[in-house]
Amino acid sequence: MIADLLRRAIADKEWTISRAAKEADVDRSFLSRLLSGHPPPKARDGRKPVDLDPRYQKIAQALELDEQAFLNAVAAEQDSVRARDPDEYSLLLSRAVAALPRRYEPEVLADVNLLVGQLGPTIRRLGGPMELYHRVRALPAMRAVRRVSGGQPEVIVSNHKGKDPLWEDDHLPPLSDALIELGYRCHTAEADVGLDVRFDMAAVLQKLGTRDPDAVRALLGVDEG
Repeated sequence: MIADLLRRAIADKEWTISRAAKEADVDRSFLSRLLSGHPPPKARDGRKPVDLDPRYQKIAQALELDEQAFLNAVAAEQDSVRARDPDEYSLLLSRAVAALPRRYEPEVLADVNLLVGQLGPTIRRLGGPMELYHRVRALPAMRAVRRVSGGQPEVIVSNHKGKDPLWEDDHLPPLSDALIELGYRCHTAEADVGLDVRFDMAAVLQKLGTRDPDAVRALLGVDEG
């Protein structure tokens, strides 16, 4: 696995993950995903082959790896990833929705179910969950105001749900809060699905929760009311 190769190379350099990402000039989240064992993603701009994806070349050069051997290993892992059955996403979402706390009002849960019901068709139409994620990123972002730190440029979800008490000071619409919660539940719901399925759906749902609810409904083709 390239994850093991990268871990050894970073350890040999005595670098942190952040240092390695900085030296390679790649996003830390991208490198972290490789280290966690997720399938190495392909470039989004035209699905470039790995030898034309500069991220992998820069990682190999920064860590002084055999560049061609590393690129061949990445390509082999990319080719070995099977297409995910849409039922896997449906199973995960249904289990995650069932695990949502009862504190949400019935109207909010009904809205969540309606939106979740449109995720599958939208994902198929756009070509995959990460294609949907990039569409969601382009939607207008909400602002979160915290009494302790003032205005934020965008809602931050990385430490949501029980890990960051500052979230108690956020004024999110209930639907947004529920979608972020649902993304968190994708990691903990009891469903026999791959890590990449959990990762992708969690990313999509948490980003949906940071976007304007009306824009989210429009993207998914759901009319309010």
